[in-house]
Amino acid sequence: MAEAGMGAVRTFSVGFPEDGKLDETEYSASVARHLGTDHTALPLDANCLDVLPQLAWHLDEPLADPAAIPTLLLSHLARKRVTVVLTGEGADELFGGYERYLLHAWLERARSMLGARMLAWVMSSFGRARGSSRSSRVRRALHHFASGTRQSYAEFVAPVDDTLLAEVVGPALRDSAPHPNVVTQYLEDAADSSSLGAMQYADLSTWLSDDLLVKVDRTSMAASLEARCPYLDHRLVELAALLPDGWKVRGLHRYWSAESTFSRSLSRAGSAASSYRLRKNCSPRPSWRDTAYSSLPSPDAC
Repeated sequence: MAEAGMGAVRTFSVGFPEDGKLDETEYSASVARHLGTDHTALPLDANCLDVLPQLAWHLDEPLADPAAIPTLLLSHLARKRVTVVLTGEGADELFGGYERYLLHAWLERARSMLGARMLAWVMSSFGRARGSSRSSRVRRALHHFASGTRQSYAEFVAPVDDTLLAEVVGPALRDSAPHPNVVTQYLEDAADSSSLGAMQYADLSTWLSDDLLVKVDRTSMAASLEARCPYLDHRLVELAALLPDGWKVRGLHRYWSAESTFSRSLSRAGSAASSYRLRKNCSPRPSWRDTAYSSLPSPDAC
């Protein structure tokens, strides 16, 4: 945009100064200087949780995505200077940006080297973990990987396992669904695609449409800000679908085609050269969870 002569592009980001592992302020500032953007960073601390009642009102329904908090605050900040913003939603799903794609690519390689029986024996040592934490989901995915990449992926992205789901969902609702794990349905719909292609299709159909886009749309509209997602232009989506898997995930690299295209340019940005490889962090610290619970109104007050 800057090279097209549109003047100084305004960019916005959030940071978490209290946690060096989550804070990307330094990297976003380096990239902004390299690209010559008019950059504004919003540092957040535990006080950002004060926005929870307002956020709950605007969301209208439960949305288990803590990144909605900084997204709402960032939308209010951006609205002070602009009326329309461009966001990056869709890039991970289209170009292989998620770490879980890389994990399953390596596991599939291990499956081809060790064979299904040996892999099943190795994975059996992990057992079947219950719960909804990230580590539990990783163990569930490893446990199911001997049965195939797709079932493993469905287990990994599922918020809870089937056993726990059976304890909280009645039999009438549970038996009426063709798949307790909705991701399985989309993986089966993409049976003719590669494993990576099926994962991307499932994420586009669930995670992107039912979480990310809902979050961005409602939080931006709450600030009277229009958010547009250029990566979801249908022509770009169609192009990404035609790219070989090796152009998306290769070796230890995600976004391989994008990294290969822009690495030379970004390397001139000094420390920013590695920033685009970092995992995106746009969620409040886990230690703020108790504070968040106490700030919400009681069920009796709703």
